[in-house]
Amino acid sequence: DKWGTSTDEGSFAWAIEQANLSGGPDVIAVKDGLQINVDDAIATSPFNLATISESVTILGNNARLVGNPSFLIKPATIVTKDNPQKPIYEPIGSDIPIEDSFSFLKIGTFNANNSGISVSISKLNTNGLNRIAQRYTHLEMGRIAQVYEKASLSYRGSTFEKSVNFTGGPTGCCFSGFAGSTISLDNVLIRDAHTFNSPIDLAFDALISAEDATLNISNSRIERSAGGGAISLVGGAANVVSSVLFG
Repeated sequence: DKWGTSTDEGSFAWAIEQANLSGGPDVIAVKDGLQINVDDAIATSPFNLATISESVTILGNNARLVGNPSFLIKPATIVTKDNPQKPIYEPIGSDIPIEDSFSFLKIGTFNANNSGISVSISKLNTNGLNRIAQRYTHLEMGRIAQVYEKASLSYRGSTFEKSVNFTGGPTGCCFSGFAGSTISLDNVLIRDAHTFNSPIDLAFDALISAEDATLNISNSRIERSAGGGAISLVGGAANVVSSVLFG
């Protein structure tokens, strides 16, 4: 199945739109084991499949969001999630996107008080949710999830594979938390994730990053991944227990 749009009744995009429009917490249930192709989706904001503005519980039921982004490095090198490498921006236009790429979701609004927004997601997997941007367009961070000020995200029992930051900017590719936010990851696997051009001294450079926020990571594993570190925290608190960071 495809991601759909806010007007495609029964699609994932439609369900999130309905949850945003209704008052109070909602529940979205995905069909068991469904594979959802996000290629050719329409972003709600630059590069993101969804923006969540109301509390919601998403029951993934072992569904998987799959993207297949690719770009051409002249003269003939095709870069995909299976052969990730740093973008090349000189000369301008060296990288040509072929298949668009998407991050999964933003929670709340940047630079606002989002304390009333709580998102819980379980058993919803991703493969190839990456970010591609050409020169001068890379400042929009691309992640599986961005959690804005004072919002909270709980993500459980899920696998995230081949998430790659192709933007050329110093950002990671999995999770980011802004001031006062909380990100709780339990029983998750991050595998073959790559963040490029990320010096270790920036707040939002690692696979999981936060600034003045709380990170709770338990019973989880990060493996075969590379970039500016597994976890980057500037201020706030990180609680990492019963977890393995490998390779």
